[in-house]
Amino acid sequence: MVDESYYNGTKLGFDLAQLAYNDSEINRKKANEMVDRFLHTGFRYFDTGSIYPASEIMIRKTLVERHPRNRYTLAARLFATLLPTEKSAKMELDASLEKIGVKYFDYYILHSLAKRNYNKNADAHLWNFLSEEKTKGRIRHYGFFHRDSPERLDQILTEHPDADFVQLQINYADWEDIHVRAKDNYLVARKHGKAVVASEPLKGGTLIHPPYKVQNIFDEVDWNASYASWAFRFVASLEGVHIVLSKISSLRQMEELLSYIEKYRPLNAKERHAFQRIQELKK
Repeated sequence: MVDESYYNGTKLGFDLAQLAYNDSEINRKKANEMVDRFLHTGFRYFDTGSIYPASEIMIRKTLVERHPRNRYTLAARLFATLLPTEKSAKMELDASLEKIGVKYFDYYILHSLAKRNYNKNADAHLWNFLSEEKTKGRIRHYGFFHRDSPERLDQILTEHPDADFVQLQINYADWEDIHVRAKDNYLVARKHGKAVVASEPLKGGTLIHPPYKVQNIFDEVDWNASYASWAFRFVASLEGVHIVLSKISSLRQMEELLSYIEKYRPLNAKERHAFQRIQELKK
């Protein structure tokens, strides 16, 4: 099980990937302000990955070199499709720890785990590698990002109950989608008692301005609430979802996000019914 103290009772995770593409002095200053604001509000979960090397550099310069290690938790990714052996996985972990400038990651995520590479990862002993690195203290918790069928997720969690958490793509637009099957995957993760990290709560930004029929349903319930806030609160209200991961590219976006996450409240019965009505629109 995941030590929930690492989440610090918060729901929001910060992905710096979009900021990292422009490493100018002006952009760095903006990133520093955003990191400081995020921490000051009481949030602490930051996400990066070796496939985005600029993100690792940005994390080091804006977070690691400016704040004590006990102020934040750091999640990194091991890209399963690119690492065919346990040796290459260790080299990847070594490189990420050195580049970012830390001795351990709080969360380490086996990324892109799907049918096409699941057996390959098992053959490469990557699960043993994760367990050994956790024993060494270089990983505090490990899990995987799943974007496949709930049947596959059930298989993985049955064969690897040692996984501490699962990262899933969850948003209300995909909740009952027959291809994404977000709801079914979420229920499998909960059946196995796993903590959930949720990504894509805004579905790539499309839920900031949802279809007019959806807007009308939200407006009937709360005219003043932004559509983005509805999307975040839907995901954050799910039992077992500890982190809602967001890509934030401006201080304005962060302030808007913090305005409804900082004083987060779960959905009430009337609000849950609004989402049920939205799901009915698709049938």
